Amino acid sequence: WHRGLMTHATDPLYGLMVMNWDHSLKLLYSIGIVGGEDVIRDELHGRYLNQGSLKYCRDGDGSLYCTFEKYLRDDVERALNLQTGQFTILFIKEQDRHSVVVHFRLIPPYSVGVNATGDHEQVNGQCVTWIHSKLQQLIDQMTDVESPLYSGNVTFKIDPTWGISRISKQHRQFAKYLSRSIPSTSKDKYERCKTTQRCPRASSFYNASSAESLHFYQDFRYGKHKDAILFLDFEDWRRGIRGWEQSCRRGRKDKCLPVLNSVKNERAKPAGAHWSPFQFDSLGPSVETFGNVWNSGLVLNERVMQRDIDDQLKLIEGYEEIVNWVDEEFHHGVTGDVKLRSREEIRNNITDYSDVVMKEKKLLNSLVQSQCANVECSLLFNTSNAMLSGAVNATGVIATTPDGTEVAVWAFDSIDIDEQVHVTLTGQRAMALVSRSSARINTTLTASPGTLGGFPGGFS
Repeated sequence: WHRGLMTHATDPLYGLMVMNWDHSLKLLYSIGIVGGEDVIRDELHGRYLNQGSLKYCRDGDGSLYCTFEKYLRDDVERALNLQTGQFTILFIKEQDRHSVVVHFRLIPPYSVGVNATGDHEQVNGQCVTWIHSKLQQLIDQMTDVESPLYSGNVTFKIDPTWGISRISKQHRQFAKYLSRSIPSTSKDKYERCKTTQRCPRASSFYNASSAESLHFYQDFRYGKHKDAILFLDFEDWRRGIRGWEQSCRRGRKDKCLPVLNSVKNERAKPAGAHWSPFQFDSLGPSVETFGNVWNSGLVLNERVMQRDIDDQLKLIEGYEEIVNWVDEEFHHGVTGDVKLRSREEIRNNITDYSDVVMKEKKLLNSLVQSQCANVECSLLFNTSNAMLSGAVNATGVIATTPDGTEVAVWAFDSIDIDEQVHVTLTGQRAMALVSRSSARINTTLTASPGTLGGFPGGFS
């Protein structure tokens, strides 16, 4: 046999096929996911698993392959209403990097009849009819995504384009067995740009308290944040130009903007300033807002706050869509993790976003109640006792300049005062507002004549 011109190429792994009983189907799994370290590698015959024909698996065997074999056997027996032992896996061969072909045997019930001589013998015709009926059921279920076949633990990844033994091939069914819910198309152009991978989905966070910059990227929206070397979108007003230098105009040193005395020392005082904001304890409340950013310090900006609230509402809506999808598709949905082979594994590892929704709603409630939500939007700086009162209450520090001038200093992580805030200044000392990040003051600072000064006035 092995010396023949054609038969010398016989694949011994295929063995002898029992006519009508032995068939094959294709599953969209890589063979490494099916068998792990039990996969046999052969230079001539490729990669395969022949534990089925060897009756390798025993009850209670929790190996990777035996667990898969049990899942597949149970799925087919349930889908075709078979008795235990009527579906047997012979061997599994790698078709390509992302699929395997499972060779199996259908064992018909033993049928006994009486022949012409009066002896009892098995009725083969009834066996063939039974097998054909079961194969037809299998083919019919391949075209019906609501069938028991597609609700199986592993058979939901059956490939109907293979058919049964490459016969009765079907079109691949696009069903609800998706890796995640289909997101709605965003109205925001920048978000659509990121969704289509034309724009980077990355972010940059500036920690004003420690003057540290963190950079992240995501593979997809709501995905995990992964460390990036550098990403700057210049959308965080808090960072400003910290760590950056502006080149001098036409080479003239006297036309340069003030920069850090030392780029390496992020906490050094800015050029020309009396103090570094890191010399003092930061004042004011810290409220977490959208995008893992904190409004820390003197932040009173109604427009920015409303924008953050809108973004937070959209974020919660997105998470709620995922929660609703998981609830509705719990018995059908499939995660994107290729290592989760079966529905049982998927259900045990599925992410529960309910806690995330509750956390984001708590953040939203805190954000809505912040700033001037429940108080009059006004500030009073008193340099005599270094007291700040109004929408934000804090006590500053009395510091002295090199020339002996006493100054009431208020230090914050951030300063953002918008036009809706009424600010009044009073007291006998000079004042200084210092910030560990950018300072934006878009309102009028009111000081009545004779109510603010760093030295005795003419009347006093």
